[in-house]
Amino acid sequence: MVRKIYLFIFLAALFCAKSFCNTNPSSKDMHSPESPAPLPNHKYPSRQFENFRGRRKPLRQGSCRLNRINVIPVSEAGKEFVAVELFFSQSIDPRSVRHENILVNSSAIKPWQKILFNKSSTCMRILLEKQQSFSLSVEGIRSYNASPVPKVMIESAECGHKYFFDKEEKAWKKF
Repeated sequence: MVRKIYLFIFLAALFCAKSFCNTNPSSKDMHSPESPAPLPNHKYPSRQFENFRGRRKPLRQGSCRLNRINVIPVSEAGKEFVAVELFFSQSIDPRSVRHENILVNSSAIKPWQKILFNKSSTCMRILLEKQQSFSLSVEGIRSYNASPVPKVMIESAECGHKYFFDKEEKAWKKF
């Protein structure tokens, strides 16, 4: 019985609230609120946003680059693997990444090898079979704003090392 009373009070308040709120700006009622004043100009200019997987992100106009590569030894279920993590300067489009885009020792990675992304698509991870040294080439990937990522070629990537792109010398260096 108490629930019915609360429901009745809630519905009555809901319907009565509609009668007090006048949405028609042409009528001049005593109780109608005047139109709100425009918001003052903010310090920051308005930025354009893009919809990225259901989230608003600021639209970036610059080019996307591969900044850093980590080659990490991993063991799962008694097997040895190498995890290659690729860090980008912007979000990349996961739909543009194919197994043919990533070459290890001049051959594309196998179709059964998973290509994983973080939530914001700025990091990509690939599990490879255990190798001490291998060559790595990444090409044909596009950022989320459709700009192409420049081709990357590392001749001898070693397990357990990190690589970064030196902008001044325009070359890949080992940490």
